[in-house]
Amino acid sequence: MFIKIKNICLLAIFSLIILFPLFAQDDTGLKEDAEGKTVIKTVSGLKFEVPEDRPIEERNNIIAPMPLDEYVALKFSKFESRLQKIEENINQIQDQLNIIQGELNSPKAKENPSQKP
Repeated sequence: MFIKIKNICLLAIFSLIILFPLFAQDDTGLKEDAEGKTVIKTVSGLKFEVPEDRPIEERNNIIAPMPLDEYVALKFSKFESRLQKIEENINQIQDQLNIIQGELNSPKAKENPSQKP
């Protein structure tokens, strides 16, 4: 019994030694953001790897990408605008469907089923 436990422990230790490098890799090699594209922007000889739409700014004589909190707020603002436009389009389509449904349910449409509205 003791030998089996010892063998299981050794197997577990060797497995950890072999698998650890696979899980401990640094993500700095990844070149994708949430949308999958980053670019290298050069400003005043400084190179920044940032998402395509993240501006590089100069503040207090320091050139750097837009602060993350501002960038995220900008992204949410753009997303909110897109979402509002989509909701408006859905509402317009829903109104059109209601009109069509009303025409199909009208007594005139029921009297002449062979005619298309």
